[in-house]
Amino acid sequence: MGADNALALACLRIDIERELRRIAHAAQVDLTGRPVGITGLARELVSNEVIPAAIVEALYEIAKVCNRGIHGEEIPNDLTAAVIRVGGQVLERLRLLPVQPPSCTC
Repeated sequence: MGADNALALACLRIDIERELRRIAHAAQVDLTGRPVGITGLARELVSNEVIPAAIVEALYEIAKVCNRGIHGEEIPNDLTAAVIRVGGQVLERLRLLPVQPPSCTC
C-alpha cells in the first residue's frame, strides 16, 4: 500500500459505483437527476428494494474512507488494507445479487 493508498481507494470507489450503476440499470431504476456517489446510489437502490438495506452502512463507511484518501488525506496502511478487503467483499456481494427488472403491472 503506502504511497498508492489514494489510488487503491479511488479504484475501489470507482468499481463500487460502477457496480451500483450496473445494478440500477439492470433493475431499470431511473437515476436521472438522482444523487451520485456510492451512498446516494445505494440509498436509491434500497428505496427501490433492489439491494438489501444492510449493505448501506458498509458502503457508507467505505465511501467515507475512500473520499478522505481521494481528497488528499493520508490514510494509514492498515486502514487502507482493511477498507480494500471489506470493499472487495461488498463488491463481490453486489456482483452476486440477483437483479430483476420490476414486474409489469399492466
